Amino acid sequence: MDRDFAESQEVKEVLHFKCKRSNELPNLKLYMDQVTSFINEMLNIFTLDEKDKLTKSMVNNYVKQKIIAAPTDKKYSRGQLMSLIIVCMLKRVFSIGEISEIMKLTEKNYEFDVAYDCFCDEFEKALKSVFGNKASVDKDNDSVLIKKVVLSLANKLYLQKYIQFLGIKE
Repeated sequence: MDRDFAESQEVKEVLHFKCKRSNELPNLKLYMDQVTSFINEMLNIFTLDEKDKLTKSMVNNYVKQKIIAAPTDKKYSRGQLMSLIIVCMLKRVFSIGEISEIMKLTEKNYEFDVAYDCFCDEFEKALKSVFGNKASVDKDNDSVLIKKVVLSLANKLYLQKYIQFLGIKE
């Protein structure tokens, strides 16, 4: 490798990422442009290209699919903002249908702002675990890549099976 990935700016940015907690989100209702700007700015370090950015049409689709509640007077609340942040993060790994199921299951068991803050806590811990382990990020062989890919797949399969189990159980 020409440079040490573990010491790179990319890794440093991820390790310093702080997900805004529910009490740090705007307390006033936002218009669509404000929502997309806020979320895209917050999640900018995870944006690899334009397709990763939240757009108005995406938000409208999430409302139509009932993944997030419809706006009131064209304005979005803090709860809707939290839902959109979670959707934007999860859509990199899960289908919209799976995200919808995850959100429904979460809302059954937790107050949404508590679940959102827990999501943020766990996401930051996971980032530190994955990106903070120098031994796992600076090897220049394929085994690290394969290990990360397989671990991602195993975690996704686990969650899919767990959702399936909960659906059968109820």
